[in-house]
Amino acid sequence: MAEVVVSPRAQAELREIANWYEVNAPAAKHSIEQEFNQIMKLTTLFPMLHAVQFDTYRRAALRNFPYAIWYEFDAAADRIDVVLIRHQRSLPLSPGDIVR
Repeated sequence: MAEVVVSPRAQAELREIANWYEVNAPAAKHSIEQEFNQIMKLTTLFPMLHAVQFDTYRRAALRNFPYAIWYEFDAAADRIDVVLIRHQRSLPLSPGDIVR
């Protein structure tokens, strides 16, 4: 099972999204966190499940929320690096979007 490393940026984005739902749809706050955890659990078992969408980065869409998790899988290290969480209606990724 691959190790998951969530970047500080992705952690901040998830907190910001959860805070928005806490204010605007309180019942959904825990649901988005649960869905994130479920997708990451599945991704640790099958890290190449999601197609490469940009350069070496894969996109895992949340099913019940309009967000996607962008990550890179390092097979040699058996590690998943979550780099950002982005609204699905956002513009496509560009090289400047992913900063480590």
